[in-house]
Amino acid sequence: MRIMIEPGLCAWGEMVGEGVVADDDVVGCINANAERLGTGRVNEGEGIVATGHQAWFWHAGILVKDIAGAVWAEKHGKKLVHLVVDHDVNEALRLQVPVEKDGRLYVQTVRLGREQVGIATGFQGCVEVDEVLKKVDELNEPARGALRDAWEQVKKVECKTLAEQVGVAQVKLMEAYTGGAGRIALIFSSDLTKLRSYQRLVDVMMGDAERCVQIYNEEVRKRAEAGVGELVVTREVVELPLWAVKDGQRRRRVFADIGDSRTTLLVDEAGNVLGGDWTLAPKALLLTAAMRSDVVGCELFIHGTGGGVYDKITECWWKRWRGCELCPMVVATADMYLDFDVPNCGLDELQAAVWWAHHVVHNVDRVDGVVNDGDGMLVEEKISLLGHMNDDRDRRRRRAAFRRIHEINDSLVDRHHDLVEAAEKRLADAKAGVKNRELAKRRDWSFVLYSKGDLMKLREMVEGGCSKNDRLAAEKCKDENVVG
Repeated sequence: MRIMIEPGLCAWGEMVGEGVVADDDVVGCINANAERLGTGRVNEGEGIVATGHQAWFWHAGILVKDIAGAVWAEKHGKKLVHLVVDHDVNEALRLQVPVEKDGRLYVQTVRLGREQVGIATGFQGCVEVDEVLKKVDELNEPARGALRDAWEQVKKVECKTLAEQVGVAQVKLMEAYTGGAGRIALIFSSDLTKLRSYQRLVDVMMGDAERCVQIYNEEVRKRAEAGVGELVVTREVVELPLWAVKDGQRRRRVFADIGDSRTTLLVDEAGNVLGGDWTLAPKALLLTAAMRSDVVGCELFIHGTGGGVYDKITECWWKRWRGCELCPMVVATADMYLDFDVPNCGLDELQAAVWWAHHVVHNVDRVDGVVNDGDGMLVEEKISLLGHMNDDRDRRRRRAAFRRIHEINDSLVDRHHDLVEAAEKRLADAKAGVKNRELAKRRDWSFVLYSKGDLMKLREMVEGGCSKNDRLAAEKCKDENVVG
């Protein structure tokens, strides 16, 4: 297990500015979610630390963002807000589970419920919780118990979308590692679109589309390693960093039609005018810009490694376009692996096993401790034949000697077949081990597959790096592979 927090938690307090207050609409929205979904509330004037991800049951590298945020927020009197990106399209109820059979690892894909393909998770209806629970009961522990508790909680509250169901389940699953019930407040990316501050931002963007996107694309080109695509610009249209989303519909790209100077129309990729029944949700860079600016009013935002790269683009774009800085961001991630009782090896071990399986059938007599008194005459004859092989130039006698050596080897193999069987098993295990290693070294298994003990260790490692100016804590971080 290894975690990476950059910069370390003890430096976060120095990064946070004074007087940062969450937008009133944001607080109202979070607390409305709390009232309906049973999640955490934000008090008036309470600072917000935020992180987030899409609605699915992600891996421990994502969980550690919430753990780090919760540990720091609790220590500094802040509130952790988890952002569920519910206007994204992803398989929320797809769970990959490792299966061990006859020394081999396989991946079984479990679908916990029926969801609409290609539709954003926040723009499709709820799934039947009882159907999900039936699928959950088919899983092994610890996933079965953890997910059953989570979905029993979903059953108690008034969710309206699939994303809300998964968000509530996620919060329940994280409670033990983030300080208990009520510690995590929830906001959805679709909630942001209802904020007056966000709507004003979209209006500004529409009125300044060409300049906004020009700067955006320039900054994207400077950081190709981030994998962010440029927005389309033509004489007639400028693509905006928005998605148009609607209940039960596939999301669409959004373009500002600048061909008519009298007014700016929003159209999709087919040129259809987007009416008021479409929600204009932010693409990735605009989403974090909203969270880290006065649109939402976070004091600190916690990214994973990918977000830590692409949000450098966001910072430069926002500074040039809007003329102001965003709140600080930090990066947290973890590498955590499941333990499997199966062969697990690399190519070097496979090569050694291949060599040994070939070698042993011709050299039983050379394996220490194998030959016995009953093998003595055969071994002595083989040594004699090999000793004179280069002396005798008669081809017929050499061929006969070669055949006799093979006969002796076959006899020794028959006498010591367990040795050959062990070599064959070693080879089979090595072949399986190479295939197993690819799955065994995966760090992206859902965190619900890990034991509570393992996940508590993750929290303890984070806590170990949270004490400011504490050299013992710093040494503990170092000893336990906490980087940052």
